[in-house]
Amino acid sequence: MNTWIKRVVTSLLIAAQFIIIPVASANSSTTNEKEKVETELKQTQKEIDVKLSEASEITIALEELAKEIKEQEETIGDTEVEIEEQEILVEERYDYTAEQLKVMQKSEVNQNIVIGLFESENFSDFINRLYTVTVLTNANEELLKEAHKEYEKLNEMKEELVLNKEELDGKKEETAQQKAVLDEKLSDLKSTLAINQNKLNEINAEEAAKEKAEAKKQAEADKQAEDNKQAEAGKQAEAKEATVASSSVSSSKNPSTETVTTANTGSWVTFESTAYSYKEPGLTPKTATGVNLLTNSRVVAVDPRVIPLGSLVEVEGMGVYLAADTGGAIKGKRIDVHFSDLAEVSKWGRRNVRVRVLN
Repeated sequence: MNTWIKRVVTSLLIAAQFIIIPVASANSSTTNEKEKVETELKQTQKEIDVKLSEASEITIALEELAKEIKEQEETIGDTEVEIEEQEILVEERYDYTAEQLKVMQKSEVNQNIVIGLFESENFSDFINRLYTVTVLTNANEELLKEAHKEYEKLNEMKEELVLNKEELDGKKEETAQQKAVLDEKLSDLKSTLAINQNKLNEINAEEAAKEKAEAKKQAEADKQAEDNKQAEAGKQAEAKEATVASSSVSSSKNPSTETVTTANTGSWVTFESTAYSYKEPGLTPKTATGVNLLTNSRVVAVDPRVIPLGSLVEVEGMGVYLAADTGGAIKGKRIDVHFSDLAEVSKWGRRNVRVRVLN
């Protein structure tokens, strides 16, 4: 038995001399290609991070604009009601005052006042009566002046209302422009994500090719060993057993395909949210989908059955993130928001947020 083992080892060493040199060269070439793709992938993920930040800034700005527009529309509505009510009051006051002055000029009362002045008992009595008439007349004139001031105030309110409406129109136009820019950036971001996915697929293909090459190399080595064993008298049974065992090991390495059920979300949905950081003990900068958190930190971990991996996700008040990670505790309507700063993780804690999938 010892002699047979020595012969098998010798045969394997001889076979290895013919295998090692070309494999080393192939591995070197594969490694260089992989490093090139990984470098490109890193650059692409940096671009994704920048574009996510830009899209987030626009979504937050749009939220602020929406609030301002709502407040201004409410102010305009209140002002219009106030103007309408004030116009009625001013019109009534103006008509009343003008009518009083006309009556004073045409009525017998005015004539009686004049007669009353001439019937004064003395000069002192005349002065007192004249003062009374002047006060009454001035009072009516003051009412007319007040009515005129109210009209001027109304005109100022109307001018201010026009300016507010123009400003509101400007904000609505700005909102439309911002939305157009956001749509363009999201479209660009989706293209970059597709490129990123292609590069990830390329790396995975390289890994698969490497595993296939290693499997082929192992199979060739097994075959060589089998041939050598068959050359040995009386060792056919052992060689066959080794081949069967090796084939069993190889077949066990084939990955199984798992079907994941996904759900599309087109509107705002409330999720329970937590936060995490790659700086936490036991975590690494690489996500479940291969995204490097050192270069692309705007990532959320999701349940792929609810939010498909690779989706663009908007977290209300926080902006746009990439669904690129998973977690054992992330099940159902729950997301884990990534922060580079551990202090931000503690500050975030556990809260409910509104979330929507953009693509």
